[in-house]
Amino acid sequence: MSKKLQIDIQDYLRSKDIKHSKVGSNGFITLEECPFCKKKKKMGVLLSGKPGKASKGFYNCFSGSCQAKGGFEGLISHIEGIELSEAIKVAYGRASLRNFQESENYSIEFSGVSRPKLDLGLDQYQLPTLFEEVSGGSDAASYLENRGLSLEESKELGCGEIPLREMDKFFDLVKNNYSEKIQSIISTIYKKRLKIDETIFTNELGEHDDVETARSLVESSFLIGRVIFPCTVFGVNYGYVARDYTGNTNAPKVRNSYGSFSSKIVWNFDNVLRSDELVITEGIFDAVKTGIHRSVALLGKNISPGSEQIKLLKQLRPNKIFIALDSGAESDSLKLAKLLSSKAETYIVEYPKVLTIKEGDTKDNILNLLEKLKIPATTDSLGIEIMPFNFFSAKVFNHFITHRSFKLMSAIVKNSKFSDFHKRRLLMRVNKLPRLSDEEKDILLALRGLDYVDAGDLSKEENQALISNARAFDEGLYLNKFNLLNKQS
Repeated sequence: MSKKLQIDIQDYLRSKDIKHSKVGSNGFITLEECPFCKKKKKMGVLLSGKPGKASKGFYNCFSGSCQAKGGFEGLISHIEGIELSEAIKVAYGRASLRNFQESENYSIEFSGVSRPKLDLGLDQYQLPTLFEEVSGGSDAASYLENRGLSLEESKELGCGEIPLREMDKFFDLVKNNYSEKIQSIISTIYKKRLKIDETIFTNELGEHDDVETARSLVESSFLIGRVIFPCTVFGVNYGYVARDYTGNTNAPKVRNSYGSFSSKIVWNFDNVLRSDELVITEGIFDAVKTGIHRSVALLGKNISPGSEQIKLLKQLRPNKIFIALDSGAESDSLKLAKLLSSKAETYIVEYPKVLTIKEGDTKDNILNLLEKLKIPATTDSLGIEIMPFNFFSAKVFNHFITHRSFKLMSAIVKNSKFSDFHKRRLLMRVNKLPRLSDEEKDILLALRGLDYVDAGDLSKEENQALISNARAFDEGLYLNKFNLLNKQS
């Protein structure tokens, strides 16, 4: 492979209708608009490199909120939406763009938008047999409306349910509508307690249409009384998230479809393909409260640089990205901002560090205890305001009082994501922990049940106010503010 850039920079930019200035005395041209942050006349591209200095094709955006820079292959990768390894082949003469554009796997058309195809490593997932669209006046519709989602929005998202009316007549429904073979399979599943996500299901019953129909029916029975959110990417469904709307405390509140889909997709991807703004949240109702036409949910917060979720997020073309993960997820927000800040102007939405108080606890009791433990906290209309490190300290004290194992507690502190300085300080404070009364120990124990306010707890108006006031991402300031471990975390 040639070590020199083989692609003609000006011809390439011209083919993409990217306007630029004449060549300056320093060898740079200035693009009319930065392809990353869309700001005018902020990006320069070097047309002729010099020994010991920047190479030909080096690009650099001088916008403080963007600062995208690198070799020209990086610019090709961003503009074309292809992997960097493929862009390197194009830039250095090992392949032409036509190789990728003529490939049947190059792009996918969806809702008038073209994007490179991406293998998520997932199979298409059929929704359960008894799935039906949420209808007006139903308990499911009322539940969704109370959570901030109108009937029209729920239909736009493809939300469905397995109605409660199916609960008492499930076996009658199966008996009256399906063959004896399917009835026998379902009976076998229940008698042998087979789990429909395990290979034993197929091993016991074989592979044929009857088994798949029975599998879907049994899955439906598990979802009675739940709202179902399909998880689609480019119109293909890869799974679902189901939430109980009956208040049944004997069943899990959330039930996902089987498989590892939740770590490979982002919920509501199709709805934001054309959005100029992107809000990234953790949960579905967080995304609902921040706006379904601009928000996605990661269905968690643990992401890695090469993950399918990051690849999907990089397929979007927003001008601004707002990272709105839950309070206490500062290190995850930092990681996500570093991965995406070259794509667009990036902001981190900071939710109030407020702990909601359970019934029976009082602000005064908890504040007095925190003061005795030398943990700074203030009151707020929603509860007690306390920064993540201080909340973590309270939990560590709690753990130490409960288990009296300094070794185990030390391991918890050392594996946390805070700075080494703050870890050492915390371990010293545990050694000097004051004696607490039984009542104070009970209050400290109650702290473990408290949680931070997040997007789903606030109204759409309150979320919009926080998003509007979000600061542009600055890694140094963010690290310092939240005492995070180091710049590589």
